[in-house]
Amino acid sequence: MAERHLNDWTKFSVGTVSNRSNWTNPDCVPLETVTHVSHIETALAIGREMRIRAGLIYDESRLNTDRILVVWMSPNDWYLGSRYGNIAYEFEWKSMIEGRRFFWVGAMTQYSPAALRILITNQDYSQRGLKEYDPTGSAGKGPWWIDPVSGIHYWNGQYTLEFMVEDDVLLSSCQNLSFKKHNPGMCSQRPYACNEKGLDASGASARFLAGVVTRLSDLGGDDFLVDNNVPTALLQSAFTALDIALNGRKEPPPTGQIRASDPEARALVRGALAAFYSRRDAEWRQIRKMFRSVGDFTGASKSLVEDHFDLPSGSL
Repeated sequence: MAERHLNDWTKFSVGTVSNRSNWTNPDCVPLETVTHVSHIETALAIGREMRIRAGLIYDESRLNTDRILVVWMSPNDWYLGSRYGNIAYEFEWKSMIEGRRFFWVGAMTQYSPAALRILITNQDYSQRGLKEYDPTGSAGKGPWWIDPVSGIHYWNGQYTLEFMVEDDVLLSSCQNLSFKKHNPGMCSQRPYACNEKGLDASGASARFLAGVVTRLSDLGGDDFLVDNNVPTALLQSAFTALDIALNGRKEPPPTGQIRASDPEARALVRGALAAFYSRRDAEWRQIRKMFRSVGDFTGASKSLVEDHFDLPSGSL
């Protein structure tokens, strides 16, 4: 089914603001942040380039023949997991839209729930068949609405709200990084060949960290993983997830002679993490066997990660 070209967005309007302090109506949710979710490899590229690069629209959108380059953003979270990947870059909403114009693109009704799309741009697309979207509701309240009294932004959480930002988005404006579960059955990038389908947040953080360390991605200064020369809780939890993935209960203990303090230990661990990131499971297990104990393998892994982030020894 093609996208519905609606001029009347009131069919998806924000509901009533809750008058209870401990309850938010699902059709009237405060809109404070939006996220861009990507697969792990793409997230590493974003970190290296310090920006989310706008790309062409390839699905059934009415803009897919206009050569418009956009970055996808959404306030949604997904109960079954995101079909866009595991790595979420989060941005403050009001900063994202400051000084820009908004155009109603339409509703993708073949999805359940329907995906509602609004273009955020510096251009005027009224001559190209798009109606300028009014978040104040003066033209009828839609799925994104600004309360004229409080100035609070709300969105209708019963739908999938997708913002299409016509510009690269600089990573310097990102305020948070988090890990999400990938939808086990759907993938927007590789519907039939995605090997990250079903990967949970913990597994994603482990693989992401392995990629950061072995592919020399600095994530634009590693602001999300290191704070004032101290590992953040996000880095601590990612390292724990990585250690569990490599030394889980089903893994036999190493039987080799390499100690964490040996000069070759760090190079070996780097090879193991690179193999883990690339899903060459037999390879990283063979490297792991070369260590004297689980403690030696973990100790060498900590040393490698601390060195990558310029952290003091023993920080992790």
